[in-house]
Amino acid sequence: MSLGAVELISLMLSLDPKARPSAAQCLGHRFFAEEPAPVPPTTFPVTGDWHEYESKIERRKRKQAAKSQHQRRSSGTIN
Repeated sequence: MSLGAVELISLMLSLDPKARPSAAQCLGHRFFAEEPAPVPPTTFPVTGDWHEYESKIERRKRKQAAKSQHQRRSSGTIN
């Protein structure tokens, strides 16, 4: 974790509410100008269970693909 991140977290978790920065002040903190630059979440690699609905759809697709493959093997249509 960068020093900027640690500093921002420390400020945000200050026990004195008057000493805590506002949301606008947080967004203006140097942490958000550090490298690596932020990227949109849509560019993150997605693996595993990322959301219950999508996970269920993916499991159904894998299950159906496995079932189809098994049926093709059973009928002798796979090379």
